Amino acid sequence: MGIAQDFRFAARLLRKSPGFAAVSIAVLALGIGGNAAIFTLVNRVMLRPLPYPEPERLMALSLTASGRGMKNLAASDALPWSFPKFRMLREIDRDFERLAAFGEDALNLAGTGEPERVRVEYASGDYFPMLGVRAQAGRLLSPTDDSAGAAPAALLADGLARRRFGSPAAAVGRIVSLNGIPVTVVGVAAPGFSGLGGAAALWVPLALAPRLLYPSALAEAGDHWLDVVGRRRAGVTDSAALAEISAAGLRIAEAFPVPARFNDGSVWGARAVPLGEARKDPWVRRALTILLAAIGAVLLLACGNLAALLVARGAARRHEIAVRLSLGATAGRIRRQLLAESLLLAGAGGALGLEIALWGSRALVAFAPSRPGETGLSAGELLDLSRAAVDLRVVAFTAALALATGVLFGLVPAWRASRGMPGEFLRDSSARGSRRFGKGRSAVVAAEIGLALTLVLGAGLLARSFGALSRVPLGFEPAHVIAFSIKPPETALDEKSTPPFHAALLARISAIPGVRDAGIDLCAPLSGRCNRTGIRQLDGARHAPGTLPPIGIHFVSTGYFSTLSIPLRAGRPFTAADRAGAPRVVIVNETAARRLWPDGRAVGRRIGLGQGGFEDGEQAEVVGVVADVRYGGVDAPPTLDAYIPDLQYAFGASTIFVRFTGNPAGAVPALRAAVRSVAPDLPIDDVRTLGARVADALSSARFAAALLGGFALFATALAALGIYGLLAQAASERSREIGIRLALGATPRTVLAMMLRWSAAVTAAGIAGGAILFALVSRTLGALLFGVRPGDPSTVAVVGGFVAAVAIGASLLPAARAAKTDPVRALRDE
Repeated sequence: MGIAQDFRFAARLLRKSPGFAAVSIAVLALGIGGNAAIFTLVNRVMLRPLPYPEPERLMALSLTASGRGMKNLAASDALPWSFPKFRMLREIDRDFERLAAFGEDALNLAGTGEPERVRVEYASGDYFPMLGVRAQAGRLLSPTDDSAGAAPAALLADGLARRRFGSPAAAVGRIVSLNGIPVTVVGVAAPGFSGLGGAAALWVPLALAPRLLYPSALAEAGDHWLDVVGRRRAGVTDSAALAEISAAGLRIAEAFPVPARFNDGSVWGARAVPLGEARKDPWVRRALTILLAAIGAVLLLACGNLAALLVARGAARRHEIAVRLSLGATAGRIRRQLLAESLLLAGAGGALGLEIALWGSRALVAFAPSRPGETGLSAGELLDLSRAAVDLRVVAFTAALALATGVLFGLVPAWRASRGMPGEFLRDSSARGSRRFGKGRSAVVAAEIGLALTLVLGAGLLARSFGALSRVPLGFEPAHVIAFSIKPPETALDEKSTPPFHAALLARISAIPGVRDAGIDLCAPLSGRCNRTGIRQLDGARHAPGTLPPIGIHFVSTGYFSTLSIPLRAGRPFTAADRAGAPRVVIVNETAARRLWPDGRAVGRRIGLGQGGFEDGEQAEVVGVVADVRYGGVDAPPTLDAYIPDLQYAFGASTIFVRFTGNPAGAVPALRAAVRSVAPDLPIDDVRTLGARVADALSSARFAAALLGGFALFATALAALGIYGLLAQAASERSREIGIRLALGATPRTVLAMMLRWSAAVTAAGIAGGAILFALVSRTLGALLFGVRPGDPSTVAVVGGFVAAVAIGASLLPAARAAKTDPVRALRDE
């Protein structure tokens, strides 16, 4: 009953101070809501258990390679499996009750409605039994579907089934065309399931890979494209499973030695880690940890300010508290009632903060970094980031945070306000109270300034890093260029029919009004998915595998370089004369020219590559050198790249680039019609402008810089509010002292200097503490930076000056008011 009375009395008091209550609730709501919004991402990525039965028994198994030829790999780096190696693992391992392999691809889906490209997982027979997922209509794929001679079957994701057939039940039994092969839909997966890679819309048995992917997909031991996941037997520990897999890896390496022409001296093995660990994306987790710490610091700043306000409020209520103590109220009852006020404020702030979290989580998901095209287990966590939403765990976190916040900012003020004897409160003790309370508030404001400095330094460095990334030379001009990918079935085109198909396709596209240039490459810039190969010969000399760096391989049309405006540095571009039957030619980028021919004369030299149809000992003449193009991430240094004319060797699967004379908006239907006029059942996929691809490549840095920048500005505003309130309260409590100083001959300028010295001392202490704190956390932040060091002097100087200026600026108004104190009035009031 007493507690309910305390809360009712607290509510009446807060209604009498609507301004104080509104400001307090708003500040708490922003702090708690921001924490809850970031926690939704953390919950989805770092805390949410895998949605499978007994997920702790699931492990990801991978190959490893280390040694002379794998200089950029650690022994623990995960490498995919080939099917022959997976088959041997399945035969010799005894610690896993089920082992499943899966690989990802995109297939052309036709048969109902418009043809489209869909993400597919090739799944071995134990894939679905191992995961324990269910079908909502029909059945799942079974080991029988993955056996030789089984009828082609497919399982659809819920979204694809509804989009193509209207409902899951209507999809079962229908026949669709995948890369031209009729396949029967046997079932539809449960809603929300999108495979271990996180992006699948359709599943087919692994046995179909030779027909849908390429004929040798399951035959070659060196064709590594499969992820493997296993479920440990009950009672087998992680360490025992790891030992078993390590031993199996050695046996597999002995059974499948690397061919001599590819043997670079690397030592191959195998490893196993918990599936949840394998899904970790280091950048995502590091960024979320920093952001959660940052918004937590903002909430601490808010608590500090509110604690100072409540201390001041308690000081103003000293007479009321003294009367209540004199009438028999206990100090505990006074503290409980004051704590009820803070808890009521925190509860209201938490409720409003949950609404902010609902809105903020949606905004964060929309603003979250995107990495289109990433596949495999490691991409699953990034895809989880885009699916974050407020759930019961987030609601519980928000409630707990509100409770902790109420106790944090209310406990000390409640204790201080009720401490002492009633007579002490009834006597005049403003000067002593000023000194006693001033020291505590000074420490709080100094801490606020230190936290604000740390956040602003982090935001400033991330902003500079984002600026450096934005200025990185990309090697191409993205304006007015649309890119899309096509993938004709392997059976539809061969080496002889692909060049005419490309020529016809480019001719139709070039006829579209507004098209200036069109070109083809195997992959797109900034995609990170380009092929790499080894260099077999250089100027007639053979080189052992691993002695020369790997080189990117590109099969491009004659108009590729002009379409992307890639500068030619030396030599000539490809021409129509560089076709099958003509002498082999190649163009290299500047990095390859510099690394392979340090004398600077690459044109006219000769090179033999591991891809592109080079026969043993065959070489091509280098006819040109072009600028470095960023095919990996913007922050990745340029790699060696070689370009081969697609008239001499081509792949059907390609990326088409189209440069328009103006804005290409609205051109997609015309591009789709042009492709359909050449290949009626061939869909186009991943249609985006190069500008959008550049923005996606910068999205991670933009995400971190923008969020931390917003937190930093909010923290700085709170610190400024804190120092303003500190000086305003100090001036009020020291009005008698200031009046005496002025009455004895002190000038307003002297009083102003005295107040600003106090502010400067608090600011200096805060900046010093913030610098120490930032030095402790800068190593974590450094992993997110590009082109700038955590201790960059110019950034530290600018940010330190900015925070100091804001703090001193916030001090000017209350200090100026103190300097204008009327000594007669101040002494009379006292």
